[in-house]
Amino acid sequence: MGFDDQAVQAPPASLNDASHANLELQKSGNESTLTCRWEIAFVGAALLVVCGHLLIKAGLNTIPLISGGLSNKLLAIITQPTVLLGLGIYGFGTLCWMSAVAQTELSLLYPLTSLNYVLIAFLSYLVFGEKISLIRGSGIALIALGMVLLTRSQRKRGS
Repeated sequence: MGFDDQAVQAPPASLNDASHANLELQKSGNESTLTCRWEIAFVGAALLVVCGHLLIKAGLNTIPLISGGLSNKLLAIITQPTVLLGLGIYGFGTLCWMSAVAQTELSLLYPLTSLNYVLIAFLSYLVFGEKISLIRGSGIALIALGMVLLTRSQRKRGS
């Protein structure tokens, strides 16, 4: 079942003026606006997901070793405020991801999530003092090179 531009109805009155203007731009086919939107959603998703992961790690680091069963350990984890904050931020990142997926090709977008690997490695080094070996650093550099190649191929196709 295809989408017919003629079948687009007026947005509900509950949408604000900015949303209405955005829908109008989409219907008019303004490519530069649409191109910018998935990129913003993707960057938002990457930053929020990375922040969420870092907060979850920080929260887990504060939980002492707990003896007892799995239920005691899970209770300690889910009642740790930093872990909960991290999960909430990660959830907002997922919403941004869904927006990006709805606007562009998944075959381009999904490999770009490797940006998360680069950010996590760098920030884990800064925040937690984690070591990055030469081999791991080389792998991260290769990932970054792959992202550059992917985005260059997208720009060539788009122009």
